[in-house]
Amino acid sequence: MAGCISAKLLAAQGLQVILVDRFKQSPPVFRAEKLEKDQIDLLAKFDLLSQRRPLADPLGVNVNYNDGRITEHHDVEQYGIRYHDTINQLRQEVSKLVEYRVAKVESIVEDPEHPQSQIIHLADAEPLHAPLVIVASGYRSGLLKKRGVQYREDKDLASISYGFDIERPDQSPFDSNAYGYFLKPDKNGIDYITIFRIGETMRANVFTQLKSSDPRVKELKNNTYPALQKYFPDLEKLTDPFQLISKVEMFATYFYQMRTPELNGVVAIGDAYQSVSPTTGTGLSKVLNDVDVLCNVFVPRWFQNQSFDHKEINEFYQFAQKKEADTHSSRSWKWYADPSSRSGLVYRLKQNKGVQWLVQKLKLRKLRH
Repeated sequence: MAGCISAKLLAAQGLQVILVDRFKQSPPVFRAEKLEKDQIDLLAKFDLLSQRRPLADPLGVNVNYNDGRITEHHDVEQYGIRYHDTINQLRQEVSKLVEYRVAKVESIVEDPEHPQSQIIHLADAEPLHAPLVIVASGYRSGLLKKRGVQYREDKDLASISYGFDIERPDQSPFDSNAYGYFLKPDKNGIDYITIFRIGETMRANVFTQLKSSDPRVKELKNNTYPALQKYFPDLEKLTDPFQLISKVEMFATYFYQMRTPELNGVVAIGDAYQSVSPTTGTGLSKVLNDVDVLCNVFVPRWFQNQSFDHKEINEFYQFAQKKEADTHSSRSWKWYADPSSRSGLVYRLKQNKGVQWLVQKLKLRKLRH
């Protein structure tokens, strides 16, 4: 997503952009499946909100279970999306504006004859030359490792999420388009389940801080509904009984952040720079914020000055708005990983997505002034 949107924004500024991806179509992949308010605002700013798929109405009412209480939150502006369908729609739209190459990038090296240029070596194709390369390849780019980039890691800060489609046994509609069941803060490692509509399908996501060696990882994957009844004992009070109608998808990650490199003409964004726990709901926020800062603040400056050295590039990584989003994402991850920090009013506020969004917007507004 970061690469597609960056290509669109930079082409709109009159720059010649080549988008390189090893796949013509994104295969089905379990990634972000719900758009939150701040993400919606940024996509609208980029004039890309209409490219989400399915193109459905907001979820509206959220029915949540928390501390034994069921509450309703009305007029919630969230959208359920199929990530790969949205990516493919974005690619189709962006390919009208930029050159789209289907190829595997083998390496990115400095051009020895032209200091302000990078050579992008492609498998089975002629190399490309460009003054600036944006790496938006997701998980810990091997391309950057080849350039000597190192990552700061914390494998104890781990996250495993699950996704699957559900329906009621009689196939009758659910009473609400969105549900959330939040567990009390403890050392259980299982955080919450959220159920929401994507088009005509009800989708469930389960978020945990489990490590891959925990036996509950396989239990949730292979014996899902009994495990849900075990760990979310009042779930049927919230949703009524349901059944799984798809395979259970799983996504595992751990925390890493790229150490600021001395790379001329190469910049990393999104998960190529720093990982994020899906539990926090900040994954797309961090990605879209990177795109916003890079394309609307730094790239115009770099091309105006015709300067792409590592000192200029590193100013992007240190920019206050970007650092705030990165820090907010990592702190939110640590907040879920440390049950002792989840208590009282602060815990309840963090469950309220509306309050979460407002606080984040106020922080970013303060940074910009």
